[in-house]
Amino acid sequence: MSSLVQAVNKVAASLEHNGHLRRFYASLKWIQCAEETRDASEIEAYQTSSSLDSHLSSRLSVVSRQEVVRKYPSSLAVDAAACATSRGDICSAVELLEQGRALLWTRSARFHTPLDDLRDSSQKGRELAERVAWLNAFLDHASSNLSTVGTSKMVL
Repeated sequence: MSSLVQAVNKVAASLEHNGHLRRFYASLKWIQCAEETRDASEIEAYQTSSSLDSHLSSRLSVVSRQEVVRKYPSSLAVDAAACATSRGDICSAVELLEQGRALLWTRSARFHTPLDDLRDSSQKGRELAERVAWLNAFLDHASSNLSTVGTSKMVL
């Protein structure tokens, strides 16, 4: 992608009147452009995306949050940290990983009450809730072992 497209996405991600959701999607495009061109703004793009995502998690409706989670690159925090590390910015790498960890815990905490309701709804609901609980435990275990992962792209 051209540097013009990257610049447009950078500006779109920073314009307050665009709203958090549009700014978040623009920041993801900015990351993509910066990665493709190995631009110096790549870390800034990741930081912007991480900040916007934390705002979205606290402000959006449940349905909108689920849409963001579906479109959200699951390895964004790890990719951001890998980018910062490759550029020698260890402090930013740690900050980005910590923001990603905090976001995962926030999202996990918001699913506890709906899981309880799902468990109480029916036998199928209990089965689904148990599957989600298992996946949550799996992700918790995977995040605790993240330091042993040798690549920025995790496949679950």
